[in-house]
Amino acid sequence: MCDYITATLAAGADLMGLSPMMKRLHLDFSVISNESVIAQLKRGETYHRVTRRMCDCGTALGSMAAPNLVEEDPGDAVGRKIRKLQSKGWSKSKIDRWLVQHDETVSRKDQRAKEREVMSREQGTPDVEWWLSILKEVIDSGKTTSVGLLIHWYSGRLESERIQIHERSETSIDDTSPELLLNMKHDTLYEFTR
Repeated sequence: MCDYITATLAAGADLMGLSPMMKRLHLDFSVISNESVIAQLKRGETYHRVTRRMCDCGTALGSMAAPNLVEEDPGDAVGRKIRKLQSKGWSKSKIDRWLVQHDETVSRKDQRAKEREVMSREQGTPDVEWWLSILKEVIDSGKTTSVGLLIHWYSGRLESERIQIHERSETSIDDTSPELLLNMKHDTLYEFTR
């Protein structure tokens, strides 16, 4: 369905103190009660939605680590998916509905990419630089000792999706580079600290 960027905050983080900053940056940071993720966090860490966007498809975060879809003919990928759905016994009408949803998702991704490009031009910074500045501002605020970012391709709801965090990577915010953010892997929790 869609990529979403979610976040963790350290135990004892002052979410109320971060709230004005999040509002100013047009970020969400609402709590997500996803038991599969919470069970994998450190004691006291909290789990949050980051953006207010409908989804985070096409984000620059992890864009260099994502599978290279450009080399594959999109028609071939869709054809393979249709054959797979047919082998699962899906009816033609159900597959047609899936195709409509697929096309809408692709269209949303394209629209989000255009919106981010316009926003980046207006702000004068690339998307990844914007994320880096947000991470630094959150850490520098002193309201939390760490912030983690997790990118996951959701097939269900944020609260009920079963997610296996493959790895946890801790990096000092001072050592965080745009290249690191561009190469973030899905289902890896990147923790940024002072």
